[in-house]
Amino acid sequence: MKKLIYLLLLTFSFKIVTAHNGTIKGTILDSKQKFPLEYVRIQLDKNGATTTTDLEGIFTFSDLEEGNHTLYISILGYMKKEIRVAVKNHETSDLNINLEAEIASLKEVKIVSDQKVNTNAISKIDIATRPINNAQDILRIVPGLFIAQHAGGGKAEQIFLRGFDCDHGTDINLSVDGMPVNMVSHAHGQGYADLHFVIPETIEKVNVKKGPYNASIGDFSTAGAIQFQTKNHMDQNSISLEAGRFGHYRILSMMNLLGEKARAKNQNLCGWRIFLQERLF
Repeated sequence: MKKLIYLLLLTFSFKIVTAHNGTIKGTILDSKQKFPLEYVRIQLDKNGATTTTDLEGIFTFSDLEEGNHTLYISILGYMKKEIRVAVKNHETSDLNINLEAEIASLKEVKIVSDQKVNTNAISKIDIATRPINNAQDILRIVPGLFIAQHAGGGKAEQIFLRGFDCDHGTDINLSVDGMPVNMVSHAHGQGYADLHFVIPETIEKVNVKKGPYNASIGDFSTAGAIQFQTKNHMDQNSISLEAGRFGHYRILSMMNLLGEKARAKNQNLCGWRIFLQERLF
């Protein structure tokens, strides 16, 4: 009985000793467009622990000693930032951090390996540095993913991920802004997914999760999942005209119709796309 009492007292005293430490919790956003930045690297002090932001741009350092700490924040395509944070016992320091975009430099590129991570994030930098004609072209950036097209451009592409034949979407979950693209019933097979309706210029980023099947993603994710996220707003209006071989013409217009007040609520992106294709016989 005495041993049990001593054990409980020891456990209780240990909690008292460790519970007084503080916490740093923050959210990192793009300074201009105010969208969360994922996979931002944050280092605590010069030789301290490191972490990265999640898909909502949130990071946390817990069980910190009281005193002043420095956060070193960096991500490709944005200016590095150092923030001094005062940590107090029993308290959480909440931070809202804005990063300013800058021209990407190869000097900033670091190659690391983490086998625990099975998610690839295709950022706006990846999209901007490659010729993109449609949403399928963005998928070609993903390592281990291949696309094949047959029967012309009016049919959903066949997708191969890590050697797995996903057919036309049967075994890979596709979504745009959280809305499922896979059709639950189709003559070409359950899960048929056609991304031709997506305007590539409106895509902000893409999250790719490689299998195996994940119940949190849902059906059709046997080989993995691809999650498109479109822009909430744009900095300026734009219109483009394209012409190509075999009678191909494309007109794209994106206009800010609602003004600055709506922009604060992310309600000002409108896009129109027109394809004109001559029939050749």
